[in-house]
Formats: sequence, C-alpha cells, structure tokens
Amino acid sequence: MREVEYRSSGVPLEEYELTRRDHRRQKQSEESSVSIRRQVEENNAKCRADPPMAERRRQAFENVAKLMQSFKKADHEIMRWRVRLYCGHIIETEAHYTYIDPIDAGGSRKKCPECGGAWQTIVAFEPIGLRGEPSEPTVPTPPPPRRSRHEPNSNDALRRWRRRTNACARSSVTEGPDRSHWADSPAGHGGRVDDNGEDAARADIDMVHITPLVRANFFEPPIADERN
Repeated sequence: MREVEYRSSGVPLEEYELTRRDHRRQKQSEESSVSIRRQVEENNAKCRADPPMAERRRQAFENVAKLMQSFKKADHEIMRWRVRLYCGHIIETEAHYTYIDPIDAGGSRKKCPECGGAWQTIVAFEPIGLRGEPSEPTVPTPPPPRRSRHEPNSNDALRRWRRRTNACARSSVTEGPDRSHWADSPAGHGGRVDDNGEDAARADIDMVHITPLVRANFFEPPIADERN
C-alpha cells in the first residue's frame, strides 16, 4: 500500500460554523436533486407504458449491482471518515484509502439519517483510520547465490588433471618390449586432440607402463562439480 497524506477541514467538527460557500453549495445540491427527481419520474412513466423497456431497465440495474459487488475492497483498503453535514449532524462515511478526503472520492453530499434521508452537503471532515489493518507481507525465499564466472570450478581442475596425466604418461613409459605399443599409438605421434586440448588417444595408454609414483600422484582425479 502506498502512503497517503489525508486532509482535514473544519475541525473540530462540533464547533464548525457554516459559511456563505456552504449555503451556496447546499442550494445547488437541492436544485440538482429536483432536476434529477423530475428526470426519474419521466423515465418511470415511459417504462410503465413500455413493458419491454421496463424489463431492459431492470436487467441493466441488476448488471450494475453485480458489477458493484465485484468491486468490494479489503478492510485495509477502506478509510473511515467523520463528516459534518450542512444540517449540523455528524455521521461516519467511508471511501477508498487512495482518496485524500471524502469529497475528492465523489461524496460531496450524503443522506442524513436524522433528517429523514434528505441529501445534505458535507461542510467539514476528518479521517478516523482504516477499517482494518493490512496483513504482514510474505517474505519471498531468496534464490541461491550464483557463482561468478571467475570463481574456481572443480571441472576446470579435472581438465587440468587430465592434461597433466597425459603429459606425465608420455614421459614415464618404461623401457621394455612393449615400448613399441606406445610408439605406435596416436598419442606417441601427437595424434588427434579434442576440444579441451586433451589427447583423444589417451585411452590407449598402458597403465602397466606408468611408474607407481606417477600413478599415486596424478591418477586420482578430483571430484567433478555435478552442477556443471
């Protein structure tokens, strides 16, 4: 919810005195009410003479009522107001919390329950507070941290280990009758190399020809990072 700075006017309400502007606004409101009442009576007469028109009007009113019901807001979105009417009575009214005062919300006049439901102009007002408190927002679970491109990767260590293993294997082949096996292999002649710079023929290296020291130091691969 965004913060709203609400306005007050004519406080304290109990001590408010009417102004010439209030008298003028009340007179305009009464004249408007007379004009609206006349139009409603004329429309009712037309509906009584035309039943299909009356049915369309009834259906339109029902649709509007359903639409208004769908606009219901939560309690924490409704601001309550105390308003003083032209007649001098003080009542409570409500408006959406985004309006800074009840008149700005389109409620420049209200029906006074103590004056037989007559329309009275609002002359003073003050905010009371929200109808309800907003619920605590749910804190989303933060995503796991992403590894930087420059952070060490265990798969990089595995590739380095393979390169070092091949280099040491070539230099550690023992003298013997099987030396021709190494010499005739693609690795012995600088054979095909894959995308990682590794000898594709390393599978042909005979582990028997690798000294125990080299095997102990270089043939225990690091654990690969399964995330990659």
